[in-house]
Amino acid sequence: MKMLRVLAVGMALAATLAVSGCGDDSDEASDDGASSAGSASDSVGTGTVPTTADLEGMTYKSTSVTGHDLVSGTTVKLAFEADTMSVGAGCNGMGGPFAVDSGTLAWTGEPHSTMMACSDELTAQDDWLRQAFSDGWDATTDGSTLTLTQGDVTMELAMVE
Repeated sequence: MKMLRVLAVGMALAATLAVSGCGDDSDEASDDGASSAGSASDSVGTGTVPTTADLEGMTYKSTSVTGHDLVSGTTVKLAFEADTMSVGAGCNGMGGPFAVDSGTLAWTGEPHSTMMACSDELTAQDDWLRQAFSDGWDATTDGSTLTLTQGDVTMELAMVE
């Protein structure tokens, strides 16, 4: 019974990420989802630290990533629903319970993941994201922008309506 429940949650996550991945990506900053236009570091530390409750029900899509190259044509998508943070970037969807603790956004347990066969590039990107969200990101919000920083990497994400 527990396995069916995990399977159902995984299938729902995959469907959500598949639907959110559809559409025109013409508003992308560049072909690889990363951009150095504007200075992402200018907004680091200038926003408000969000709470777990602030993120509930929100969905974000990356507009720029500096300090790490995303696979060409991909963006990072985050969704916060029912105490679960879902993360996707072109192949498998991942999700699990999360919290913002002392300004650090991270999964609070081992994330679950879909198990689609992906290219080596996309598998490596999924692995990077899994580790990054397990380790945690310094998070700030400024209006409809969520800024995540971890070492030399800064990711800016725009709220999706």
